[in-house]
Amino acid sequence: MLPPSQNLELKALDSSPARSLRVCHELKAEDGGLLMQQDTYFKVPHGRLKLRRESSAPAQLIAYERADRSDARESLYRITQVVDATETEAILGAALGVEVQVSKQRRIFLLENVRIHLDLVADLGSFIELEALAGRSAPADLGVKLTELREAFQIEDCDLVSGSYGDLKLAVSSC
Repeated sequence: MLPPSQNLELKALDSSPARSLRVCHELKAEDGGLLMQQDTYFKVPHGRLKLRRESSAPAQLIAYERADRSDARESLYRITQVVDATETEAILGAALGVEVQVSKQRRIFLLENVRIHLDLVADLGSFIELEALAGRSAPADLGVKLTELREAFQIEDCDLVSGSYGDLKLAVSSC
């Protein structure tokens, strides 16, 4: 079995999506386009498991482990393509149970080894997510890069988000 992939990520509320888009252009980040995504989270005893459907790519099954902290945190993940998303969702839903579904519009930008996601999440609002892909970089180097980007996007401590969009949606629906 191959080891999981690794990244360092940071998620925050985006109080000014227009400013964030402008910063992406000022940083000369490569525009990866706009995607419509639907994530179905399944009930699992360890980590998180979601089926992602995208507007322009095959569906993916994503298993990941990440601490629920609001600062930059390491994520270990595995991704595989899914041939039949409808049947896969039915099988996993029957075996594990569906926890929550999240729909979002995601604008992706690439800057060196960092993916910048400008997300508009249904029922939750606007967010910015920074994902520094580990590759050969040391975690400390990734942290420095995320800190620089956090400053460029003017992300304040009070804007940081600790959980997944699924966690946020569950919290909102339980109120």
